[in-house]
Amino acid sequence: YSGLTTIRLGTLSEIHERAPKCDFCKLVKTGFSQEVQDAEEKNIEGNGTSAVDPVLTASWEIDGRARGRGDTMRSKTRRLHLKWSAGALGDAYVVFVPPHDYMRPSSDAPSVFKDDDLFLGRPIDSTGKNRALMKSWYDLCRDKHQGPCRSGMNQPEAFVDMVNSSFFGVIDAWNLQLTYLPCNNVGYEPYVALSYVWGEEERYRTLLNNVIRHRTPGGLETIMHKLPQAIQDAIALVPLLGLRYLWVDSLCIVQNSARSWKLNAFNMNLIYGHAALTICAADGQDSTEGLRAMHRKKRNAGQHTAEIAPGIQLMLTKPPESAIRRSTWASRAWTFQERLLSPRALIFVDGRVYFQCRSTGMSEDFVADKEGAGWSLDLVDAPLQILRQVDTKPLWVYMKAVELYTRRLLSHKEDILAAFSGTCRMLEARMSGPFVFGLPTSHFDLALLWQSERPATRRLIPEKEKVKLAESERDFPSWAWCGWEDSPMLYDSVFLDGVSRDTNAWLLKHTWITWNVRDGHGNLRPLWDKNVCRTNYTTEGRWRGYKTSTEVTEERKLKDYFDVRRSRVEIRLPQSERGSLQSFEEDANFVGNTKPQEYEYERDEVFYDDRIIESQDLFGRNFGDYVDSPSSFLVRDGKDRHFRRSLPEFPYRVVQKPYQSAAESIEHPLKPVLQFHTLYKRLNLVPVTEPVSAGSNSDLKRYSIADDSGDWCGSIVLDSSWFERQQSRSRLRREFIAISEAMRFSEKECATWTYYIPKEQEESEWDLFYVLLIQLKGDVWERIGVGKVFKEAFEGAKWEEIVLG
Repeated sequence: YSGLTTIRLGTLSEIHERAPKCDFCKLVKTGFSQEVQDAEEKNIEGNGTSAVDPVLTASWEIDGRARGRGDTMRSKTRRLHLKWSAGALGDAYVVFVPPHDYMRPSSDAPSVFKDDDLFLGRPIDSTGKNRALMKSWYDLCRDKHQGPCRSGMNQPEAFVDMVNSSFFGVIDAWNLQLTYLPCNNVGYEPYVALSYVWGEEERYRTLLNNVIRHRTPGGLETIMHKLPQAIQDAIALVPLLGLRYLWVDSLCIVQNSARSWKLNAFNMNLIYGHAALTICAADGQDSTEGLRAMHRKKRNAGQHTAEIAPGIQLMLTKPPESAIRRSTWASRAWTFQERLLSPRALIFVDGRVYFQCRSTGMSEDFVADKEGAGWSLDLVDAPLQILRQVDTKPLWVYMKAVELYTRRLLSHKEDILAAFSGTCRMLEARMSGPFVFGLPTSHFDLALLWQSERPATRRLIPEKEKVKLAESERDFPSWAWCGWEDSPMLYDSVFLDGVSRDTNAWLLKHTWITWNVRDGHGNLRPLWDKNVCRTNYTTEGRWRGYKTSTEVTEERKLKDYFDVRRSRVEIRLPQSERGSLQSFEEDANFVGNTKPQEYEYERDEVFYDDRIIESQDLFGRNFGDYVDSPSSFLVRDGKDRHFRRSLPEFPYRVVQKPYQSAAESIEHPLKPVLQFHTLYKRLNLVPVTEPVSAGSNSDLKRYSIADDSGDWCGSIVLDSSWFERQQSRSRLRREFIAISEAMRFSEKECATWTYYIPKEQEESEWDLFYVLLIQLKGDVWERIGVGKVFKEAFEGAKWEEIVLG
């Protein structure tokens, strides 16, 4: 039975001892020989002995699903899943290999194999005849698959506009020339895109001085020998797949034209998303290796099989992702979106070729589809599978994509947004709002709650390099994950407890800031306007963002008298009943020795008179949702609509403009500056000795936050080297701003409940703020970290205008 029993097969050394007498053990030994060798090279300890003898276990798992009546799926087979206790050795599956019909052609066309062969192993053709096989995979998906594989078949207006533009072109693989993409009677001709690794060496590319020559018939033939092997192989493969046109960035983009590069780079969602097929060259370290599976002498036809009983042949096979993940191609940032956005991918890696689409996966050694048979275990961990959720919960897809993308390597740090822009554009269509520095404006309060997995450093472009770059590539904000490097960026589910359960409700009931950004002309514009923004058609309502004009209820009027200075009932416990860390004296220093005049914290005594207040803000949040809440002091006196902090680049006045969905352009990109009003409070950082969690980087530690009485009131994770620098300067009294409400502390964040508020811990909900630790740099504040603090600790906080860069 699948999933009910896990069988212990023994340690690595025990399996090696049994291999001479046990065919199954011999199969395991040979199947994992390379992984064992690699692991031993990495894990040999200083004393010359191996670290740990890993244990191998086996369990049955349900494999392929065949499509039944309607949209139902039914199980077809089971695989034996082999799993090591040491993750470095990877996983594998054992499958049955039926008797092989040697008269069968090398194709997966539906007519050439039996239903009983589905999701079972098969021998690889050692003669290298795999062209028909690859073409049959593409034909099968194009003609038979439904659902997600059909989503890219239509040609939307944006794609038509791009194809009709003067900057987009393709390679004609028949005539060996650059050309525009022709149109036939049903739309534009299908084309193939290539995804590959450029490498360190200078490669031949299209430039201003040779592009006209490349446009002539045969213009590429004379320079074919100068192209990397991967591009040569791709040009040769396209006609064999029954196609004619190919898009390759190094040839189709004029590489020494900043405008040509940018226009193409920021349309990757259309280029890869509407390609009929993407060829992924993941063999070797770079594009010089070529597509090995196309060459008989280079391809890898080796398989691990064993006849464990008369007529019973088993094959040990590894998921395609195990080989793909080890490739240099899969470690590069640019290739992330190229694969993710492609509806179909032909992936060449380790001398093999695999086909993956949004419905299934196919390989040379495994029969996995017939007329849209559907999902198999070979799709596990494939990045493009997250797009199955894009129409129901695009925010989840975004958060997952950020983590996967930021784990990859980027040769030029200024490309951090360009290499992710296609993903953003694809998600914008589902989230009904533009992205700002990689963050979705439709869910902006949540998007700010990213955290780094390891100590991160600011992404700063050297001044001498800035002069060579476009304005949008020079400066990146501290409040966005793109403004940091050297660490993957995460949206941690534990930290976001209560937020991700119903994101839409949290955005509308537990946030309050009206976020504004500076446009390319220095004007201040809101990031959202419910009266202008389009409706989010996400299927699952809990994943939706701020409200739009079609969602808001009938505008109502609210009259009330509010004294901004109104005091609340004192509910804090007596000092004697609260745990104390230590007492802190008021620190006279602000940042440095003097307190800048522009940051004098005074507010007028303003009373709410008998004025009429709109019932909703620009983000569609009802004022009444927090008027009667414990944080009623968040109801503003109207001053948050007016700004007086100017920037050195725009020093004369603050000009406020209405919301504009296309607020930036290539010529005038947005400035990396947020301007808003919220609660500001100075609190104290307290060192702790324990790292964030067992096995985590010791340079990333959790620190306590204490109020002026020395009482613990919050938690934050910081780079310990940054903390030590502040500690050496006696600057542990720091500035915090509240940015939204948090549901509760996790066990790691609050190991001991000190009754800072008079509730039991399990009763406490929404008594906290998400806070940013900020520090002043020049004329703007910068984000240092994000944490959680009791709302009560913000008693006496000031309502301030913040300029965050």
